[in-house]
Amino acid sequence: MGGDVDLAWEVLKPLIIGGVSAGVFLAVVFGAIKIGWKYAPWIVVGALLIWFFG
Repeated sequence: MGGDVDLAWEVLKPLIIGGVSAGVFLAVVFGAIKIGWKYAPWIVVGALLIWFFG
């Protein structure tokens, strides 16, 4: 009976690790998109000023 639990754990472990990894990756990507969307106009204005005066 203990072998069944060990087999189930060995099957579930990569799925759990993959799911957590994908979740963290998506959280970082969406967080970066949210921050970028918020500051994009200021970044564009700064880049245009540097380009114009540089």
